[in-house]
Amino acid sequence: VLQSGGNNIDSGDTSGFNQPTDQLNSDPLLADLFDNGGPVPTHAIAFGSPAIDRGGDIGPATDARGATRPFDGDDDGNVLFDVGAFESNQAAFIGALTVEDLTVNEDAGVATFTVTLDRDTPAFTVDVRTVDGSAIAPDDYDDTQVTLSFGGIAGEQQTVDIGVNDDDVVEGLENLVIELLNASNNQIDARDTAQLFLTDNDTATLTIDDITVGEDVGTAVVSVMVDKAVDGGFTVNFATSDGTAVEPDDYTSAGGILTFAGDAGEIQTFNVTIIDDDDLEGAEQFNVGLFSVSNPDVNDLDTSVVNINDNDVAQLSIDDVTVNEADGTAMLTVTLNRNIVGGFTVDAFTADDTAIAPGDYSDTVQTLSFNGVAGETETILVPVNNDADLVEETESFTVSFRNASDGRVDVTDSATVTINDDDMATLSINDVSNLSGVISFSITLDSDVDAPLTVDVATMDIPGQAVAGDDYQPNAETLTFQGNAGETQSFDVFVEPDAIVEPDETYQAILSNLQAGSRDVQILRGTGTGTIVDDDSATITIDDVTEAEDTGPATVTIRLNGAVQDGFTIDFATIDGTAVSPDDYAAAGGTLNFDGTANEFKTVDISLVNDFLVEPNETFTFNVSNLITLGANPAPVVAIDATDNATVTITDPLVTDVDLAVAIQESQDPIRTGDPIQYTVSLTNNAVIPATGMNWVTTVPQPLNIQTVTAPAGAVVDVSGGVITVDLSQLNPLQSVDLTIDAVAGNTPGIVTVSSNVSSVEDDTDPANNTASEQTTIDQANGIAGRVFCDANNSGDHDPGEEVVDTLVFIDQNLNSSFDVGEENTRSDFEGRYQFADIVGTNLQVSVAVPPSCNTIPDRPSVNRLVMPVGDVARAITSVDLGNDGDLDLVVSADFSNSLTVLENTNNGFVRLMDIALGDRPQSVFAYQPQGSLEPTIAVAGIGTPDNGGAVWVTNGSGPAVRHPGTNGPIDAIVGDFNDDGLPDILSASFRSPQLDLRMGGSLQSQIIDSQSQQILSIAAGDLIGTDSGHEVVVSGFGHGNATQLELYDFDAAGGLTKVHSIATPSSTVEVAVANVIEDVNGETNEIVTLLASGQIVVYPVNGSTIGNGVTTSVRRDASAFDFGDFNQDGITDVAVANLGGQLIELLVGTGDGRFVLITTVRNVSAPSDLVVGDFNQDG
Repeated sequence: VLQSGGNNIDSGDTSGFNQPTDQLNSDPLLADLFDNGGPVPTHAIAFGSPAIDRGGDIGPATDARGATRPFDGDDDGNVLFDVGAFESNQAAFIGALTVEDLTVNEDAGVATFTVTLDRDTPAFTVDVRTVDGSAIAPDDYDDTQVTLSFGGIAGEQQTVDIGVNDDDVVEGLENLVIELLNASNNQIDARDTAQLFLTDNDTATLTIDDITVGEDVGTAVVSVMVDKAVDGGFTVNFATSDGTAVEPDDYTSAGGILTFAGDAGEIQTFNVTIIDDDDLEGAEQFNVGLFSVSNPDVNDLDTSVVNINDNDVAQLSIDDVTVNEADGTAMLTVTLNRNIVGGFTVDAFTADDTAIAPGDYSDTVQTLSFNGVAGETETILVPVNNDADLVEETESFTVSFRNASDGRVDVTDSATVTINDDDMATLSINDVSNLSGVISFSITLDSDVDAPLTVDVATMDIPGQAVAGDDYQPNAETLTFQGNAGETQSFDVFVEPDAIVEPDETYQAILSNLQAGSRDVQILRGTGTGTIVDDDSATITIDDVTEAEDTGPATVTIRLNGAVQDGFTIDFATIDGTAVSPDDYAAAGGTLNFDGTANEFKTVDISLVNDFLVEPNETFTFNVSNLITLGANPAPVVAIDATDNATVTITDPLVTDVDLAVAIQESQDPIRTGDPIQYTVSLTNNAVIPATGMNWVTTVPQPLNIQTVTAPAGAVVDVSGGVITVDLSQLNPLQSVDLTIDAVAGNTPGIVTVSSNVSSVEDDTDPANNTASEQTTIDQANGIAGRVFCDANNSGDHDPGEEVVDTLVFIDQNLNSSFDVGEENTRSDFEGRYQFADIVGTNLQVSVAVPPSCNTIPDRPSVNRLVMPVGDVARAITSVDLGNDGDLDLVVSADFSNSLTVLENTNNGFVRLMDIALGDRPQSVFAYQPQGSLEPTIAVAGIGTPDNGGAVWVTNGSGPAVRHPGTNGPIDAIVGDFNDDGLPDILSASFRSPQLDLRMGGSLQSQIIDSQSQQILSIAAGDLIGTDSGHEVVVSGFGHGNATQLELYDFDAAGGLTKVHSIATPSSTVEVAVANVIEDVNGETNEIVTLLASGQIVVYPVNGSTIGNGVTTSVRRDASAFDFGDFNQDGITDVAVANLGGQLIELLVGTGDGRFVLITTVRNVSAPSDLVVGDFNQDG
C-alpha cells in the first residue's frame, strides 16, 4: 500500500496521494530525461513547474546530480526544497522559443517556418520535426526533422523549410504539426508548437445539358456530369423552376439529391414528368438547377433548360348588339374559347352598312389584348352619334377582326350593331327684362326637325303686376319654324313709358297650339315672364339756410324731385356742429309724409337763440333718413336719392372785422449763386368771421428768378416778373393757407428782400401784421454752377415757359465745342441745374450737348405715337418678320394675363393679330429667325412661382406655345444656332437660382450650368472673342448689395458652355447686350454693353477672352431697358433708353469711343418696361 508523506505531485488523481501538501492533476513540467550532470540522467524541471519550492523544509543537502539544495527557486525569499530528485538552481527559464502557425496553398512547393528566440542566452541547439495531422507524409508533404543552432541573441530567428506536394485531387483543408524538442540547454523553453495548414487548389465542375421534348413525351431525362475526381465523393441537390412553362400545368416539379462516387466524368440522371394540356401556347421551357453541393470545391452553378413544344388551336366569337342612338356607345363582347399561354392581340374594326360613319357612328379600329384564359372576354366600344334627327330609319354597321398576333387563332367571326332612333325636339320660351321700349322674347327649337312646324304665343296679365294697355301693349302671334336645330323666333312686346318711381312689374308670354304633325315635338318651357324694369328715379334735395340769430327761425325746405308711386315717409333731425342745441338753436326731429307727386315739398321751422355774445358764424346740420315707401307693392327705396342734407348757418350781427396776418419762411440762408431756394408765405385769418375778397401780393426781387408758384386751392394767381398776385374769395375763421415759391439765385451775390402784404373787403383789427418780409444772403458759389434751358427768346435769362433740359455738361478745355476724353463732365438734373464744385482755373468754358428741342437736327423725324392694346402688365417686346414680307412685326409678353400678343405690321401701323396663351408670368421675349428661314423661334421666359419653378415657353408666333420646365424662375431667354448645326438652340437664365439652362437643337433635355451671378436679370450672345466659332454668352446679375457679377462664357464646337472670365460691376445690372459701339480699324469688333440700376451705361471691350475696363455714360436712374440704332445716320451705334420711373425714353448718340450723348427725350410714355428699335415703316 502506497502511503503519502506529503509534498508529492500527480499529473492525474490515481496515486492515492491525500496529504494537504500533495498536488493532484498538476503537470510537473518535466524536461526529457537527459544527462544533466551527476551519476544518473535526470528530468530537469522547467520554469513555472509546481515542483519548485514545494518539497518542504526538510531534505538531503544535495540532489541526484550532487547540486546543493535547497534553493529559493520561486525567488519569494522563503528557501524550500523542490519536489523530486532535481533541485532547480534558478528562478525561471533563461529564454523561450516560439513558432507561429502557417497556411499555404498545396501548390506553394515549400512552407517556411520561423523559430524565434525571445532574449539573450548562451548558445544552444534545438530539434524541429513534423508530425502528421490530416495531411499525411509523403503524399501531402515531405516528412522533416532538422536541428537548429542558435547563437543566443535576443530576437534571433532560424527557419525550417518543409516541402509541400501538389496533387490533382479535390480535397479539403489538411494540417500537420511542427514540434520543438531536445533543446541543448534545459533552461530554454522549447515547448511551443505550430500547425501547417494546406489549402486545396483543385475544383470540379458539374454540367447539365439543355434538352427539347414534345408536350406529349411523358418524361424528360436530365443528365448531370462531374469533370474531375472528388476525394470521398459528394452529393448535390437538384430542382426544377418555372420559366415560361409552369408547374403543375406544364410539368411536374422535380427535386432531390444526386450522389456521386467522385470519379472523373461520372454521370447521374433524374426524370421530370411533362404534362400534355389543351392550352394554346408557344414553345415553353422550364429550368433545372443544382444547389447545396456537399463539397464546396465542386462548382454547381450550371443550369439546364428543358424546352416543350406545343400543338393546340383557339377561336374568337362576337355577338350582335342593338343600341339607342342616345346611348352614345355600342359595347360588344368578344370571347376566347380556350387558353392561350402568353396571350395575343387582335384588331377589331368597323364597316358601314345602312349606318354611315362618321354621321351615325365613329369609324373605330381597336386593338384587343387577351391574357389567354379560356372564356376570357374583351370589350369593344364604338361611339354612336346622336344626330338629333326626329325621324330616321333603324341603321346598322358591322364589326370584324384582323391582324391577330397569333396565327393559330380563328378570327373569322363578325357582329352586326343595330342603332334605334330615339330623338325628340322641344320648344322653349325665355324670361326677359328690359327698361323701356321693346321686350323681345326668344322661342328656341333645340333639335333638327325634318319639316316646318308652328306654335301660337300670346301675352297674359299677372294679377297685381303689369296691366295690358297701361304698362305694356298686348300681343298674340303664330310663329313658324323651319326645323333647324337652335332656330329662334322672336315675340316682341312694347312697353308703355312713364316717369313714376315704381316697383318692377311682370306679365307672361304663353306658348300653345303646337302644330308638328305626327313628329315628336313638345313644348318644354311654355311660359316666359317679361319684367318691366323701372328706370325712373327721384331725388330729395334740402337747401342750405343762413339766418341771423336775432331774426330766426331758420326755415328748411325738403323737396321731392320726381314722382313716387303711393308716396313715402322720411325722418328728419338736426345734428350739432359749431352751433350747439339748446344754446344756439332748438333741436328738431320728426317724420314727414309725402304723397309722391312730382315737385312736392315740405318745410320745417327751427328756432334760433339770440345770446347777445360776439362770436363767429356757427352751423348745424339738417339731415333726413329712414325713407319708407308706401302701398301694397311699394316702390324701390334705392331709386330715391335721399342722401342730401342742409347746413344751417347762424350769423352773429355783432361781428364785422377780420384779422389777417402774413408770415414768410425761407428754406435756407445764406445760399450761393445758382442755388435753388424755396419760400413759404403763410396767410392766417385770426378773426371769428370769414375774410372775403382778399388781394395778396408777394414780391421776389432780382437776382432771384421765380421757377414755380404753388397757390392755395381755388385762388386766382398772376405772376408778372417778380410780382405774384393772389386773389382769394374767402378765408374762414382761424384758417391758414400757404403760397409756395421756388426760385433760383442768379449769378450776382448780395442781400435780397422778399416781401408780402394782404388786404380784404372787411376792416382789419390789426393792419400791422398784414405785411411781412424776409432777407436772404446770396454768396458767390465756389466752382461753376448754372442751369441748362432752351433760350427761346435769346434773352440770356430763363423765362417762364422755356424748357429746362437734362443733358451732358462739360468743361471744354481745348475750346473745340466737343466733349473729349478726359474733360471733366457732369449731367444737368431734371430741373436743368448743374454744378462743378471747387473747380480750379481761369477762362474756363462750359459747353453742353444741345438737345434737339433747342437746336433741331436736320431731317430729324417727328415723334408719332400709335397706342395698341396688348396683354395685362406688358413686360417685354421684340420684333420679328412673321409673314416673311419684309415688314417687322412685334410680339409682346404680358405678365398678369399670361399671354403673348402678336402685332402685325401693315406698313401703316400695327393690328393685333392674335394672343397666344402662355403661363408662369411671362417676362422676357426673344425671337430668332436666321436668313432665309420661313418660321421664327420665339422663346418667352416665365418666372413662375417658387413652388412651380416657372418655365420657358416656345412658339413660332402663329401656333400654340410649348412649355419647357427647367431651372427655378427663368427670367431671360435667348435663341441662336450656338453649335452651327442649323437648328435653333435655347439658353435661359434663372432669377431664383444662379443657373443657366441650355437646350441644344430644341431638345427637351437640358444642360444646367452653375453661375456666380446672383438674381440674374439678363443674358446676351454674340461674337466677342473673334477667334472661335463666334458664339459667346454674357450673364449679368442684379445681385445682393455689391455682390454683382458680369460673366463671359464661350461655346465650343460641340455646344458645351464654359466660363472664361468674370468681373464685378459697379452696381446691379438691369440689362446686358452685345453690340459694336467702339469704332476700330475693322469697325466690326463687338463689346459688352450693360445698363446699371445706378443710372449708367457701361461699355466693356473684350481682349482675347478677358473683359476689359468699362467706359461709362450717365443716364437717368430708374432706367429699365435699352436698344441700339443709328438715329443720326452717321454710321456710329446710338442707343435708346427706356425709363420706367420717369415715364420717358432718352435717345443718345454714340461718339465712337464707347460713350453716348443725349440728343432728345420723349416724355409722357406710360411706364415703359422695355423697348425695341427698328425700321418699321421702311423709310430708312
